[in-house]
Amino acid sequence: RRRGVRGALVKLAALGDKVTQISLTGGEPTLSPVFDSVIDALRPMQCKIVLTTNGAAVKDKLQSMAGVVRHLNISRHAIDDEKNREVFNTQSVPSKDDLIEICELANSLNIDVTLNRVIPADFSDIAELAEFVRFAKDIGASAISFRKDYSVNSLDCVPVEGMLGAKGVTRSCPVCATNSYV
Repeated sequence: RRRGVRGALVKLAALGDKVTQISLTGGEPTLSPVFDSVIDALRPMQCKIVLTTNGAAVKDKLQSMAGVVRHLNISRHAIDDEKNREVFNTQSVPSKDDLIEICELANSLNIDVTLNRVIPADFSDIAELAEFVRFAKDIGASAISFRKDYSVNSLDCVPVEGMLGAKGVTRSCPVCATNSYV
């Protein structure tokens, strides 16, 4: 497996400056047996490297990611630790106190942290979004991302988008659509 990862990364590196961003995602990348090899192989890449994680093992991996990963997306489905663990169906996701430590260490290593919150289709509590913003600030995240739950196979807007009362900008490409609100 490690040889396959190396081969893929060699081919990727051959693309040179045509590669502007590499995203490590899917399942929980930090728990992969090849994660450390991938990070080492990506070290010479001159592009933005983003890791999306539920945070399960990220605290132990941050030092090795320094100078490689520039942006860390941490998925968090609820402010409450127990609710968040219930959504992920695991006890290994970080608590609020763990997230504070993760953000502090990541920030010291020049790794930006975005806290991602999935918004279910039936979500309608705008006050909860404001509470989530406060939560993200409290833990030291540098950005927040709210995204709809795409597992429902619908590109329809979620009701909360209409409640934001802000000017929206829609960007789309053949595989995604993004609504940004100021």
